[in-house]
Amino acid sequence: MVFLFFVIDRKYGVSGAQPIEVFVEALTQAYREGQHKFKMAGKQNNGVCENDNCRV
Repeated sequence: MVFLFFVIDRKYGVSGAQPIEVFVEALTQAYREGQHKFKMAGKQNNGVCENDNCRV
């Protein structure tokens, strides 16, 4: 017997055979939440910003 479990962005899990809508919703939610994590900073430091903090 084979069991499938999909982990998306280390946060969301989808188990087994699910309708496509379940996968689309999980992927969409992960994408929306992930958009604010990484924004390119200005050309001055070529860093990445997360939660109003930038690292180079």
